Amino acid sequence: MNEDNIAELKEMDDAAKAAQEELATCLESCSSTKVYDCLKTDKSDESVKTDLTGLFRAKIVIVNHSPSLQVDTPCANLAIRYNMLYLSVHQLIRENIKNNTKMGEKLLLSKQSRQLSEAFHQVGVMDAHDEMQYSAVHFDIHCVMELL
Repeated sequence: MNEDNIAELKEMDDAAKAAQEELATCLESCSSTKVYDCLKTDKSDESVKTDLTGLFRAKIVIVNHSPSLQVDTPCANLAIRYNMLYLSVHQLIRENIKNNTKMGEKLLLSKQSRQLSEAFHQVGVMDAHDEMQYSAVHFDIHCVMELL
């Protein structure tokens, strides 16, 4: 490396750091997003893989489904296999509203009925858990996330 290359690398490093700071500021103002400067790889392979998995594994998986399809069992099996937590959001919402909890009241105040897919209106489709009425789409997303 000569002096020109070193100066050029220094400029590129400074530009990257400035861009990283700008992105971190933007992300922090939007939500509680964590920004990682770097991932240290001077550890064992297992530690690095664990760190990478923690950074990139999905924290929340939202499953939308047709009411004619059974999703509870496959989702529960996936949760067991990949060490996740499976929650039925509409059942949590229904339970809080029916039990008149503070969160249930808050959810009711934020409720705005929205049109659901035609799948809910097909002949022979049963809505055993009142999903049509208690679907998260009807409630303020911030209230739903607070519930979860």
